[in-house]
Amino acid sequence: AAFGGAKRIADLIKRKRLDKIRVGDITKMAWQELRERKPIEAAFEALEDVDWLRKPASMTGPRGGRPTDHWLVNPKVHQMPEHAE
Repeated sequence: AAFGGAKRIADLIKRKRLDKIRVGDITKMAWQELRERKPIEAAFEALEDVDWLRKPASMTGPRGGRPTDHWLVNPKVHQMPEHAE
């Protein structure tokens, strides 16, 4: 399931030319297999393994609070040629 989810997220990143992505961005899509945090994080980790995403060190905002939960997209992703499907 992580692979299928990772592919869908990768397609979204390319289509929208995202430079960062959050778990909440994916839950809003209401995709069948990606409605909960755990499978989304598994998909993000799969994309991290292939150098598409990088999880920033947990940082709290300037006034404290919850740590950021966005993952940074490798800029090289947007320089890759589109796959012929």
